[in-house]
Amino acid sequence: MMDKTHIEQVDQMYPNLKDTDIIEECAILEGKKGEKQLTISHEIDKNKLCYYSEKIRDIKENFTKVKQMFELLSADIDDYLNLLNNNLKLNVKDESKEVIRSMVHLLSSAKLFIEYSIVQCKKYSNKDFNLQEKFKQINSAQFDNDFSHRFCLYLRNFTQHVGLPISCVKESIENGVWKKQYLIEIDYLLNSSFNWKKLEKELIEKRGINKYIDARKIVEDYYRSLITLYFYFNKILFERFQDELAEIKLELKNLGIKGKRYCIYRISKGDLKNKKADGEIIHLYSINSIEEIYLEMEKFGFGKIVNNK
Repeated sequence: MMDKTHIEQVDQMYPNLKDTDIIEECAILEGKKGEKQLTISHEIDKNKLCYYSEKIRDIKENFTKVKQMFELLSADIDDYLNLLNNNLKLNVKDESKEVIRSMVHLLSSAKLFIEYSIVQCKKYSNKDFNLQEKFKQINSAQFDNDFSHRFCLYLRNFTQHVGLPISCVKESIENGVWKKQYLIEIDYLLNSSFNWKKLEKELIEKRGINKYIDARKIVEDYYRSLITLYFYFNKILFERFQDELAEIKLELKNLGIKGKRYCIYRISKGDLKNKKADGEIIHLYSINSIEEIYLEMEKFGFGKIVNNK
């Protein structure tokens, strides 16, 4: 049954619109999933909220994209280590193929993570904030100070152009348990056609101590170095945006925005009059989104910086 009072209210509210015209209003979303309640808010400046939403979205996505890249890298490393943890006596030849495939994949994932982080830093570099240069300096320090970092970056290029990374599997029985150790033979690397450049001297020195590099330990050490890079990526990016986020948060509070979920609700005038639930909900970034960034940064120990804003 038609609600004449409601129809009159809609016509009074939007007198210049036809029933086929689209209405866009700012709204507040409340309730849990499946029990959402939408409340139109005419008091909020829709254009300003949308403007700040775009700025927050742009900032937040930079943290999110690199986090997703790092999570993919972490998953690749977990898969690799899980393969090494399999001590069942299986067909070593077939199993080695999986281990080698996994190692080649994680080496590429690590290089992609580093390069993608540099690209994201470059995106927001300017004369006041040279994020790209800062991150490159940190990456160079990791390269200079950590053998695993240097070696794995070279090893990735080796697998791309010359050969496979793992050349030996050592099998043994310890306390009745079958053990396998995947090794990288240094002579195999040095005798190849690959140019190891300055790393060649290091490899020769290491060969004098042990002719093999443990394929597990080198990846575990490399991952620790990459965790350090990920930490500093978040640090320098947050330093770049923390003042801007604090200013946006203050502006939103001045607009009357609270810690709620906001959206743009789009619906035709005719559907609104007929109380049809066919409207489109476009979620907006607001104070909640800024708080999510702060919470993520607190995981890296940046809570003191956050709490002062």
